[in-house]
Amino acid sequence: SSVLLGNSQSFTATVTNTTDTSVRWSVNGLPGGSASTGTITTSGVYTAPPDLPSPTTVQVTATSQADATKSATAQLTVVSDIAITLGPPTASVELGATQGFQAAIGSAGHPDNTVRWSISGATCPTACGTVDLSGNYTAPGILPSPASVTLTAQSVADPSKQASAVISITSHFTLQ
Repeated sequence: SSVLLGNSQSFTATVTNTTDTSVRWSVNGLPGGSASTGTITTSGVYTAPPDLPSPTTVQVTATSQADATKSATAQLTVVSDIAITLGPPTASVELGATQGFQAAIGSAGHPDNTVRWSISGATCPTACGTVDLSGNYTAPGILPSPASVTLTAQSVADPSKQASAVISITSHFTLQ
């Protein structure tokens, strides 16, 4: 089966031929799981991590308390339905000026909403400006050629998901 980033799924285990029907739960061999692969409670509720694990398939195992050689394993795929929107989709920024961009993560799950910002273009990395961790782009002080760059917001939870905006760098500088 599959589960969305950050969502939960319940598992049940049935132990027969013993009076001790309790089990120990593990994810990928770790009792209780881990932050990177997902966690599982003593009652068998698995919670997917907020960031896609690598690989995306994890193993949930129930091991008999009465006989540790007896266990059952289910494979579970952690999936992403993340969509990123970036605003504004285009911008014109004066030399040395700053323009703020906002990235929004949409998902039916509970993913990590952090994004990584990057700038690309023919004049990068030396003359394309900078972007901070909050998505504020600052144009360079000297007009590059060509005078445009692409700003990209990439999901930390699912790096395959990203959105980009085209930025035109302008100069209204005149010599008198």
